[in-house]
Amino acid sequence: MFFIVDGTTMVLLHGIIKKTQKTPQKELDIARARLKSYQAEKETDNV
Repeated sequence: MFFIVDGTTMVLLHGIIKKTQKTPQKELDIARARLKSYQAEKETDNV
């Protein structure tokens, strides 16, 4: 599970069921893309 805590809000970015110890790069890329999207949306809300 990939998540961030933003103040008092927890934002779930991506959830997976890992079958190996290493996290696949594709899953990390998805979580990073969603984090960027969340940050961009938050930035436009604050402006």
